Amino acid sequence: MNTDKKKAIENGFTYMATNVAGVTAGGAGGQYVENVSEAIQQLTDGMNSYSGSNLGIGQLKGFAAEQYHAGTFNINAALRGTTNRAFVNASTKHASVDISTNFEKNYSLKYYADATLSAKNQAKNVIQAYHEYLSKSNTSSPMSFEEYIETYGYSSDMTELLKSVYYGQGRIIPSDQLSDAIKYLEREIAKESTKQGANRAALLENYKETLKNLSDRIKDGNGTESMPLTKEEAETIAKVCKEGKFDPKDFGLELSDLITTKYILQQAAKAGLTAAALSVVIKTVPDICSIVDHLIKEKEVDPEQLKKLGLDALSGSVEGFLKGSIASAVTICCKSGKLGAFMQTANANVIGVITVLAFDTMKNGLLVLSGKMSKEEMGEAFKEESYVTANAISFGLAGQALVPIPGIGFVIGSVLGTVLGTTMYHAGDQWVNSFASNANYFINYYAELAEIDIDRFIEETSEYGLVVKRMNKVKSEEELRSVLRSSYELLQIKLPWEGDFDEFMGNRTNRLVFS
Repeated sequence: MNTDKKKAIENGFTYMATNVAGVTAGGAGGQYVENVSEAIQQLTDGMNSYSGSNLGIGQLKGFAAEQYHAGTFNINAALRGTTNRAFVNASTKHASVDISTNFEKNYSLKYYADATLSAKNQAKNVIQAYHEYLSKSNTSSPMSFEEYIETYGYSSDMTELLKSVYYGQGRIIPSDQLSDAIKYLEREIAKESTKQGANRAALLENYKETLKNLSDRIKDGNGTESMPLTKEEAETIAKVCKEGKFDPKDFGLELSDLITTKYILQQAAKAGLTAAALSVVIKTVPDICSIVDHLIKEKEVDPEQLKKLGLDALSGSVEGFLKGSIASAVTICCKSGKLGAFMQTANANVIGVITVLAFDTMKNGLLVLSGKMSKEEMGEAFKEESYVTANAISFGLAGQALVPIPGIGFVIGSVLGTVLGTTMYHAGDQWVNSFASNANYFINYYAELAEIDIDRFIEETSEYGLVVKRMNKVKSEEELRSVLRSSYELLQIKLPWEGDFDEFMGNRTNRLVFS
């Protein structure tokens, strides 16, 4: 194999490693946003399924609460990247589970008029449930107690009959009733603790079990929770649902607001790790092949090749992580609407590839500034990467159309486009020249930057590094405000308003002025 062809193949693998980092991270970011968006849509569909219901608000609020708790739990799960999910069972059978989950936890919801009623109904035992059945029965010959327990599969043992019919389930009640409900159960526990007898002991255990499982939200034990809901809020939602006009934005469930900086950084880090692993594997393939080839021919391993392999793996890992993280973060910002509605329609994989191209351009620019790369070399690198990237995107979109599996088709097409693009470039394809004007622009741009005093530049920008470190340690909105205020002072940036912000914004004649 001649030197030019070998170089073309090696460049192909290098660019392929680079593009795969962007494609996979961009695709992962796009899928993340899609998962959150889907969870929001499922909540919306569930709420509006009660459109035109004949139920009164008093009864409908309980069903709305079920949808709300399951839906907001699933949204939170999607935001946190966990596979745990909650499901509304929509069953009206005796002692049925209202919300089931895929993490072995079931829930009963009671949204009654006050805390005592909600708590009582969560703690009601089989005997109390039977008397409730009798009071609501419309038949002249209701079931006897023996028939009742046989119908619903209860034991005749008194200890079992004094257990809550929701025994073992999580008990959810309105958030504004939780405190008083806990006090009610604690009073009943204190009362039963002073009484003797097996039946009293069974009642005592029932109240304790109910209190232990009482909450105002679904919890998976690993940080994912549903959003608490008051009785009044449940009634408001029920009214909207009955009209089929539930809009998640009205309840603070808008995609761009839910995907906060914290979640973007978490997903970017995950995507970066995946991209780093892929970059290492792909980038070291040519070196591994060379080592094997040398071993077969010379009957020994070349130490220099092993050394090069280690360096390639290290650089591929670090660079892959950075590119993957950035590509994922940019994609999530685009697809979640943080950069405007127009960018939401952009292809996630394409965003990833273009982000990698931008990263490489900036990296090469810094190499020019530090004297490690000439302006001509940077121009040539940009011209080649632009050409190869265009091929990667074109073939990626074609591959996505041929293999309609999310992300997979684009990756396959992108890899093929990258290898072919690199080969064609080094084969002297004339179409490459169309990128010359872009390359010349960047050459001229960095020619101006080359005149910058690097030491002075580093000194002046060190303050920005300090600001970034402070922001990385922020744990609350109040801390963030404090850091931002002090950062403005440190960087001597003039605030775009004067005096108190709320008062300033309250005057319609005032305008923010950024200097």
